[in-house]
Amino acid sequence: MSKPFCAFFLTQKIISFEFPDTRQGEAYFRDFILTLANDERFPEIPIGTVAGKDGWYSNLKKNYAKKFRFVSIQSIDIDEKSYIIPRIGNRENSENWIFRIHGFVVPHNHIELNSPEISKNGNEVLYELGRIINGHKLALPDIMIKREKGWLDERWNFSVEYGIRCTAIQKEDGIWRFNFYDRLYEKEMIRIIFENDEIGEEGNFYPHKQILDFHSDSFPEIGVYKIDSSDWNTSGLDKCLQIAHGVRIPKTDAIFLHYSKCLELWNVTKYCEQKEMDKLDAFEKSENFDGYLASVMYIAMFNDLRRLFAKVLSKVDSKEKLKEFLEKHGLEEMSGELMKMAALKFFDLST
Repeated sequence: MSKPFCAFFLTQKIISFEFPDTRQGEAYFRDFILTLANDERFPEIPIGTVAGKDGWYSNLKKNYAKKFRFVSIQSIDIDEKSYIIPRIGNRENSENWIFRIHGFVVPHNHIELNSPEISKNGNEVLYELGRIINGHKLALPDIMIKREKGWLDERWNFSVEYGIRCTAIQKEDGIWRFNFYDRLYEKEMIRIIFENDEIGEEGNFYPHKQILDFHSDSFPEIGVYKIDSSDWNTSGLDKCLQIAHGVRIPKTDAIFLHYSKCLELWNVTKYCEQKEMDKLDAFEKSENFDGYLASVMYIAMFNDLRRLFAKVLSKVDSKEKLKEFLEKHGLEEMSGELMKMAALKFFDLST
């Protein structure tokens, strides 16, 4: 028998089942019977991006109780215990991420869309990259011999419906994060559009509007909030939004303070300020502590962080060093309150 041409394609239409997911559709497997007869692997059909991660796919796994024998469409010899399992997964396994997923993948019935035999309620699973989520198992005799059940279309093609919705992600540090890359809810989310032409990054974020409104007045009542700046990147923006939602990110960067200042997310500012204060204590015995101290003073001056500025001043042990730091960064960067604190420290060191 000649090798069959195994064509497949996806529809991106939203199927009318009740499942509040971020990625759903239907995957078609043409030449279904010939693929089985030649004992070939079914193709992995790309689903798209979920939770900011590429590489998701849907395919079929076949299991024979005994060798499948195909003579013609009218003569099929197949054991009653043989079956097909539709699956979804992601081949990427370079990162030890875990996804909290509600998902399903089920055979599509061409006679009755909502078949009573199959549930389309999403089951919650903790999914590790590189693994497989198995769907509803369907006996091969029901598909091919009992045509009246409607599992094959008029051209003998087989298809599956899938839905996948990720609510949280755990990365290598073991901390669970929100999934801001997908719109999980229609009304409770705000859309943030991010673009950085210099590094070629862009994307959409969907944080919870009520939480952002609690901490900031800078976000619009409806519509979108656009960020177009060369100072931003997607990873930093995601971490900033995670902190705003209460996630305790272990490692922060000084640029987060710039982000939180622009977005007026003062809870993020306080969190990152405390992290910078903790770093000061950790670096105090390092060889280049004076250089590090000067850089942290600039961070405090630029972002008007009084607690951090006071912490820096407590580490300065001479008025010459204080004068050098202030002249290096420029007094024009300082607020009136920080100037008062610096002047008081200068007088204390002079006595």
